[in-house]
Amino acid sequence: MSTASSKKKPQIVVCQKCDILLLAKDTQRHQDFCGVKAENCRESEKEIAEIDAKRQKLRGFNTSIEKASTFLPPDAVGWEKEHSILLNPTTMENLEIQARSPVRILYENLSFIGVVWPCKEVALLKIHVISQIIPRERMITVEKLENLEKCQNLSVEVRGTLRSSEALREFLEMYFSHSYLAAENWLEIRYLGQKLAVLPKIGFEAEMSNLRLDGAPNPAQILAPKIGYRLEILEFSSTASPSENLSEIGGMFEVLRIFDTYLLAPLKNSEMPCSILVWGLAGSGKTTILRKMATILRATYVKNCEELSEIVGSPSIIFLDLNEIDKENQKAVKNLNEFLQNENICVILSVRSAENLDIGVRVRFPVEAEITVPTQEERFDILQKLAPNLSPEIAREISKTTHGFTGGDLVSLLKTAKFSKQNSEIGRFEEARKRIRPTGIRQFILEVPNVSWADIGGMHELKLEIQQAVIWPQKHPEAFERFGIDPPAG
Repeated sequence: MSTASSKKKPQIVVCQKCDILLLAKDTQRHQDFCGVKAENCRESEKEIAEIDAKRQKLRGFNTSIEKASTFLPPDAVGWEKEHSILLNPTTMENLEIQARSPVRILYENLSFIGVVWPCKEVALLKIHVISQIIPRERMITVEKLENLEKCQNLSVEVRGTLRSSEALREFLEMYFSHSYLAAENWLEIRYLGQKLAVLPKIGFEAEMSNLRLDGAPNPAQILAPKIGYRLEILEFSSTASPSENLSEIGGMFEVLRIFDTYLLAPLKNSEMPCSILVWGLAGSGKTTILRKMATILRATYVKNCEELSEIVGSPSIIFLDLNEIDKENQKAVKNLNEFLQNENICVILSVRSAENLDIGVRVRFPVEAEITVPTQEERFDILQKLAPNLSPEIAREISKTTHGFTGGDLVSLLKTAKFSKQNSEIGRFEEARKRIRPTGIRQFILEVPNVSWADIGGMHELKLEIQQAVIWPQKHPEAFERFGIDPPAG
């Protein structure tokens, strides 16, 4: 082994046989497997990051760093902030990479363009990618980029649910300042809580000049917009309207109206939507509507406090599907408070009971929506969405006899009815209905006490009068009819 640095105690050394750089402390471990077949080196590959010095390429683990954004320059915004990569200064020196140099991150089939910043918190030969697109604790590759094309005009194609506007163009122009973009490669960005797909174009003349006669694919051309550049939207493709997709959700008429008024309508008008607190019984449909809305808006969806504590960055819209907030999970509580205090973040939180929510959290939601037990019309709508092959007459009859049933109860009803031995369809549903305890009335329990007359002391005359007025007519109706006596009333 020969050292790669003239320092007293070199931290990085070079293996002359393998032609890679590695940590000095891993020299002995590397010698143990150096020259062994590749299939026998899997364990060591997990412990040692590798650099191909000739091609200025680094292979290392994407590690986690607390408060990574604090190591970025204060003026890093837009693309530059979301595509930043942190490396140890010594690693940058060995790779001959300067601060804010463009690099390409490769992970499996994913390619990601970013800029490098020094950070001593990152271990030698390891990497921290700010973006959550690249998984943590995975071996990734960093390639130094050269032959950049400076451009005064940038043309893009955009796909999304919003309509094209001058405000959108100005946002994209600001977002892509100080960026490095792989031409003809789609990338996703967030705008007013929604994801937009953007495709940087290189233009027809540049595309023709890059054609190769041998038919080999050209590497993606890297575009670097100049200061004061001009962005142009060549084409805008609008996807399906969110309101049309919401028609797949059954019932919840009032809650859907609230979502349409305070969430979807502002987004359509390029305005910031309101944070909404949603609550309701188990099986009422909280998870269904939040997952559907998150899918439509391509927003962040969180299903427990553990996931909430792991969120890094500031998503524009976040859907939190939590039954309860775990107050012991301080990191989750801290993230929730930060989201609620940020006026540029819309939080949709669902819990089982709003009354159990901390008042300091509840007052931060300007809009509340309770998913109540479905009405007869809502039950009919839910049945039509769950079982489109069910005749309207049968669905109407079932909705009349399922008082207190939530959406989850109706799902159970449809499943249970399949196994009924009744001949008629309505008979199968009637038998299944008797086996299901409606969630909406579970808190009301009628229990008949096991009390006999012998348990009641005294009051012999009163007990006799009650027996004659209530019990005898029930036990001996034929005797009253034979003697022509009407049972006493009152």
